Amino acid sequence: MKTLILIVTLAAGVQGAMAQAPCGPGWKPQSVAARERIDAVQNETLEVEALYWAYRVAILRDITYEALVSASKNWLMSEEPKTRLLSMVRRHLDDGTARELTPEERQRYQAGLRKVRQMSKGAKAPKASLVEAKADETTCSIFELEARYWAWAVNTAKTVSMQQLSVDSRRWPGSMEVNTALMGKVRQLVSSGVTPPLSADETARKAAAKKALRDEIEAIKARP
Repeated sequence: MKTLILIVTLAAGVQGAMAQAPCGPGWKPQSVAARERIDAVQNETLEVEALYWAYRVAILRDITYEALVSASKNWLMSEEPKTRLLSMVRRHLDDGTARELTPEERQRYQAGLRKVRQMSKGAKAPKASLVEAKADETTCSIFELEARYWAWAVNTAKTVSMQQLSVDSRRWPGSMEVNTALMGKVRQLVSSGVTPPLSADETARKAAAKKALRDEIEAIKARP
């Protein structure tokens, strides 16, 4: 029985490690996971935050709705909760239900705000997190092709040194976890000495994925 328990425990540990491996099932970049945790907290206080802003727009009148929308572009908030929040504010304004927060609501709002600010320290902005996630998604989809290409470039074509590639990889748009894993695979292939070029079909697949990523990144950066 003890042996069986040990085997099950070890298997669970291996599965857990695999789930955390870059590009493995269930894995997410740290920045994306952090953003999701922040969004979860913000979603819990959206109703009182909407009332807070509706009160300022309709009653205090120290900000207009248009100015609020403009200011929201700089908020450290993902698009989905931000869109919901602004929609809720707009509904309060249209329905005439704007009012001052109760003491309990104000306490909830301020507590949520403090928590988000604390969690946001060092967190990437939503656009940066999205770019990183898209880059990781692309790299993971062509991981082997990318590793084989760079191993060929280093070991066979000699168009770049391993040292220079390591430096260049720090500027790649993906997360550090995925880029580090990719560089590890490149080193492994280079050490093996077996670094043939990609086939024409593989080269085309890699190029198409990279172009799609560039287009997505440009679209993300162009968002208001």
